[in-house]
Amino acid sequence: MKHLFVLTFAVVAALCIAISQGVSSKYGFKGMHDQMLHRQFIIKSGSWWKKTTRTYRYPPTGYSNNRIIHAIYLTDQTGGKNTSTGHGSLSDGGPGYNFVVMHFKAPRNCPLNFTMEIYA
Repeated sequence: MKHLFVLTFAVVAALCIAISQGVSSKYGFKGMHDQMLHRQFIIKSGSWWKKTTRTYRYPPTGYSNNRIIHAIYLTDQTGGKNTSTGHGSLSDGGPGYNFVVMHFKAPRNCPLNFTMEIYA
C-alpha cells in the first residue's frame, strides 16, 4: 500500500510538472557548425472572444535568404503562468528549404509568447 501511494504521488508530480511547462518545439537538427540566422519574439496579447493567431514568414517580404535552414527552435515563454498555452506549427518551408512559414495559435483569452530561432 505504501509503494502504491509513493508511485501515485510520483506520477501526479510528474504530470503537474509537464503541464506547467510551455509547449516548445524543434524542427530539424542544429549541427555543430550551424549559426543562428534569425531570432524573433512572437508576442500577441489574448482576446476574450477570439483565438489568438499569428503567422510569421522568414525571410520577410522584400528580403532573400541564400542559406539552407537546418533547424527551427520554438520556445514557449509563458512557462507555468498559463497552462493552456498556444503552440506553433510549421506551415511551409522549414529544414531543407531557404524559407519558413510558421503559424502560431492559442486558445481564447490566452496570449502568445514564443521565441523562434532559425539555424543554418
